Amino acid sequence: MVILLRLIAGRVLGRDMEPGWEKELVVWVPAVLFALYQPAAVYTVSILLELPLVLLITTAVYLMTRLVDSTHQDRVFGGGMVLPLVLGAVLGLAGLLRGTALVLLVPALVLAAGKAGGNAAGRWNRYVRALLMLGAVLAVLAPAVIHNSRIAGRLTGPTLNAGVNLFIGNGPEANGFYVAVVLGDWRHDPAGRKYLAEKRGGPMPSLAAADRIWSREAWRAMKGNPVRTTGLWLKKVWLHLQGWEIDQLTPLSGWRKAAPVLAWLPVPFTLLVALGLGGLAGRWRDPRIRWWAAVLAVLVAGQSLFFVVSRYRLALVPVLCLVATIGAVEILRNNRRAMIVSILAVLITVPWGLESTRTLWRAQALVNEASRWAEIGEAEDSAAARETAENLYRESVASKAAGPAPWLGLAALLIDRGEREEAAGILTEGAAATSLNLEINKVLLALWLEDGRRNKALELTRTVLADHPGDADTLHNRTVLLAEAGRSAEAMAGARDLIGAHPGDPRGYIDLGIILAREGRHKEARSVFEQGLAAVPGNPLLQRNLDLLDH
Repeated sequence: MVILLRLIAGRVLGRDMEPGWEKELVVWVPAVLFALYQPAAVYTVSILLELPLVLLITTAVYLMTRLVDSTHQDRVFGGGMVLPLVLGAVLGLAGLLRGTALVLLVPALVLAAGKAGGNAAGRWNRYVRALLMLGAVLAVLAPAVIHNSRIAGRLTGPTLNAGVNLFIGNGPEANGFYVAVVLGDWRHDPAGRKYLAEKRGGPMPSLAAADRIWSREAWRAMKGNPVRTTGLWLKKVWLHLQGWEIDQLTPLSGWRKAAPVLAWLPVPFTLLVALGLGGLAGRWRDPRIRWWAAVLAVLVAGQSLFFVVSRYRLALVPVLCLVATIGAVEILRNNRRAMIVSILAVLITVPWGLESTRTLWRAQALVNEASRWAEIGEAEDSAAARETAENLYRESVASKAAGPAPWLGLAALLIDRGEREEAAGILTEGAAATSLNLEINKVLLALWLEDGRRNKALELTRTVLADHPGDADTLHNRTVLLAEAGRSAEAMAGARDLIGAHPGDPRGYIDLGIILAREGRHKEARSVFEQGLAAVPGNPLLQRNLDLLDH
């Protein structure tokens, strides 16, 4: 990254300067700004995707800068046709890592087909360059597209997570940030396949089918309320520019505690945006600067279709470092336009109206950090790590603003320590604090079932089903508890509710068949088991219960 930013800065910023320390300072400033931007240091070492992605995007910017400057003969890439091929391959590789990077193909194609930098090539050669670039992109993407399409049984893209991300950014619960619309463990099921199966009452869809479902639901929400969709998109454009660092997977506060040296990386995002917009305004007549502006614009526009977190904004940072350096130079030259725009840009970077959101995300950052310490405690059997995790969970719980995660995490630690009564209290309090959260109540229900507290568990199932009448796990547990209590008629009604809501779930047929069999109604039980096998062919538990009727 340092070398690439140095190359680009030397090609643009240092071209018209006399050799000396001032020129060396200016051409190294972008690299220094990037190196001193704290999130870059964190994300490029903690999330493996980010470093190669940012490296590829910066390489694309470098190649586009050469394309702007190139004549018919490029000293490095030769004859004018190799450069578009290389640029296309780089964009294709970036698109494999994150699909939104492909939006850079728009300015790149326009640049290749246009009269860039005074290129004397004819119209035919310009079109050939654009086609070569497009061909290189498609050649890089082709193996992934063919592989995914073969598995999906239809033409699909190089990745299968666009649908769920589009829904997170535009669905009914969308607010511009990441929202947990998929219940369950996203680490093992990021596409929400289990959640979709439970919600739709059918078998678990494939990754391609899940992507299609999420995309369809997202577009339905977007087309159903285009004014809201446009407003959300504009909000996400602004979130790309405001100065608050939006954590997601890895909280920056936790990293600063673990590595105090990060405090010595002082460059804020506000500085990059304010000086960067000032630099664009101050040197707008330079065609290379206008193309850098185009890169920033299409990246922001494309990424704003989804949702915004700081690690996604990292793709903007290399170009922002370049234009921020220009902004600083222009301000030192008393360029009034650069000064005025930089001052106004500071107002854009203020996180207006986001205090409640920031409180929520600070609490969630504590949860993420606590989760890591809990995993360390389990892996290393470390009491100190568990204590750190517990303290962080309790600090997050105190805010009552981070959803179910801190309550569940704290309860899990207490259960592991044998403090099951306190864990039940924490879960009860958490369910009330998060509007009877289904996930918390299901964990509490499992705890009471394990402890043999049948009456409390039965009452909880009634409470849960009042808000979530179609939850399969709770319907099954209530049926079993009612049957154990001798309330067969209610139990059979619960089993039929489960079958009606989830015809692909074998538990409903098993529960109903067993209750009927215990009452001596073997013919009806056999019919239910056979009905279940027709709905869930080959299910071993259904087949076993059917076989038991013959003995």
